[in-house]
Amino acid sequence: MLRIKDFNPKREFGENTISFVVDHVPERYLAEAVKVDGPQYQRDGFKLWLKFEKKENGFKIYRDPDAMHLVYTARNGEDVLWMNYQMTERELGIAVRMGRYVLNELEKPQGEQALSCQDISRQEERYSRPKGKMLKAVMVEHIDDMDDVQIISLTVGNVQERFICEAKSIDGDNYIDDGFGLWINHDKETDEYYVVTDGSDSQLYYVDNLGDKHWMQYLLAEQEEKEITDLCRSIIRSMEKRTGGFVKKEEVKGR
Repeated sequence: MLRIKDFNPKREFGENTISFVVDHVPERYLAEAVKVDGPQYQRDGFKLWLKFEKKENGFKIYRDPDAMHLVYTARNGEDVLWMNYQMTERELGIAVRMGRYVLNELEKPQGEQALSCQDISRQEERYSRPKGKMLKAVMVEHIDDMDDVQIISLTVGNVQERFICEAKSIDGDNYIDDGFGLWINHDKETDEYYVVTDGSDSQLYYVDNLGDKHWMQYLLAEQEEKEITDLCRSIIRSMEKRTGGFVKKEEVKGR
């Protein structure tokens, strides 16, 4: 599996195209690089190129089934070899999340940007989070059905103790066990489901006893996000089969 080592924060080959330096490249693509540069080929010469489209509700990957995302740049810095490499769903998922992270940082004023290899490492840490620590969906609290997007408010459980302590420091004796939640957006045009992020690192929130939302620094692990978005997809599809509206607080336990 390809692994992201570094990234180019400049928007090359178009306004929202990001390149990532990768390693763990399969042997047959290394052989292609050797044909160009010989045994002294550039190990850091392999990059993934991803194009994004900016929409009202965030950056979306531009999906082209014929696109070649893996490229090798020769030692002379001029010759470029595009490779017909089909990314796995896991590779694509990680790269898309990283791309969104970089593009969202580029939207900030220069002094507020946090773009470094260390930031990439912190982002990737969540992909190895133990399964026992993963959030679990409890119920759909509400669904806002808008023209181009459905916003799903999801109550979650199995929250880590540090966030429970943070919530108790906010609410004191009025702390609410089921006050934790996520927002999941369903893009109607692309049929994509993704978790809403506040800033660059906050996807979990706590709603206090006054109804105010407090965002907490927590990014879902890949498997965690997949399970939750898959669940939301199944709920939306079951709703679409019905005539009329939806059940406002649809229990999702046991699904």
